Amino acid sequence: MALTEDQVQDQWRKAIDIVQQTFVHANGLVGASSEFEGLTSALKGQFTPELLAAWMAQYRNELSNLVSPSRIYDAIAPCILDYGKVLQAAGSIGSNYETVKDLIGAIFEHFANGSERVESRVIALDDAQTLTGTGDGEISRLVTDSDGYQIDGVTVETKVFRCRRDQNSGTKKHAEEFELVAETRSRDELEVNDYGSGALTSFALRNRHAGSGAQGSLLRNSSFSSYDSTATNVFTNWEKVSGTEAIQSTSLFYATYPGADTDESMLMGVSAASGTARYKQTIANMRVAQLNPFRPYFLRAMVNRDDGPGAQGAGGSFVLHLGSQSVSLALGSFAAGWNEVIIPLDANCWFKNFALGAASDDFDVEVEWTGWTSGDLLIDDVIFCELTPHDGTWWVARMNDASPTPWVVDDELAFTDTQVDDQAGKINYNLWRAGLGYLPHDTLLSGNITFADP
Repeated sequence: MALTEDQVQDQWRKAIDIVQQTFVHANGLVGASSEFEGLTSALKGQFTPELLAAWMAQYRNELSNLVSPSRIYDAIAPCILDYGKVLQAAGSIGSNYETVKDLIGAIFEHFANGSERVESRVIALDDAQTLTGTGDGEISRLVTDSDGYQIDGVTVETKVFRCRRDQNSGTKKHAEEFELVAETRSRDELEVNDYGSGALTSFALRNRHAGSGAQGSLLRNSSFSSYDSTATNVFTNWEKVSGTEAIQSTSLFYATYPGADTDESMLMGVSAASGTARYKQTIANMRVAQLNPFRPYFLRAMVNRDDGPGAQGAGGSFVLHLGSQSVSLALGSFAAGWNEVIIPLDANCWFKNFALGAASDDFDVEVEWTGWTSGDLLIDDVIFCELTPHDGTWWVARMNDASPTPWVVDDELAFTDTQVDDQAGKINYNLWRAGLGYLPHDTLLSGNITFADP
């Protein structure tokens, strides 16, 4: 018998209600001031201290199994499979998928395309680091998925990135390595909302730089060190798109990247009193032949209008291009010295939003100074790389201070997520616990919920 979408959602909701009520009741039995705690403190006699304690341990284990990720999956999976039949009847994309993992992706797309929503978990995701230590770089966090929804599948906790290798202990300056230390995990599947993910990942994050190697930019010649004024393309691997030819500065640069033989930068504005200059690097000239269509990417450039050999750069804007996306900043908005310009960490830094549809040799990264009226502009340290995933969100570390001070061992950068109500977003919470991600969501007060929580 074919079910309607409302019927499938109703079954799903009822299954989640049973799971959630079991979870709440089980936690009430074993937590602080609970029946378990009361019995534990009352144990006396010849047999009860040993035998009842063993019984409680077994009973807790059985309660934990009832609300384990695998049991939650068993409750949700049949609903997802029947949802596939709903998609099939509607002729939706992915309606012929057969696995639960594939179908949940198709259901997400169905919700996104049809403006359907479940209730959000309403987590405040911290994307501003708290630094304790010496270095003055930055770890940035992407908290938005490729469809523009806040990522709803994370552990609510404090995550700390701790520097474990620096230039004096196993790596090079500006290539520091961090471990991820999260809050302690619950000993079983009970009381999980009172604990963290338990993550302890060695070398979870590596500082990105303009050099080559595993931590380097995916671009070649990211710091404009390779230059030949007589060549067709004066900066190796970079092609002039339009405007006035830039030259190389051999004395003014942002930072020395690991393994650099020389330090240089691109200098725009010297060859003409005014105008524009635009350079690109296509994927054919990058260190990778293709990008991952399911990953977000980070792009930044360091720009300086003050310290060139001529007058301060004036007029127009600096524009940084990532495929079809770009960010433009008026030169008048720059602070003194080196400024970081980045493609904002939002939905547009996901592959499908900056590169989807482009031929393989059409995707490029571009730097541009448009509409200048006088002076010159330095560009250096253009970093293009994948972000690194941890517990649902995405991270990138790099130096970006005007005069960068490298991180040293035991520098810490902390991020603290918070949630007012851990019972909010029951459908998404249990999808996440089951390892199935989450669905498009909104707050309960928005009035946009189409698949309500139990």
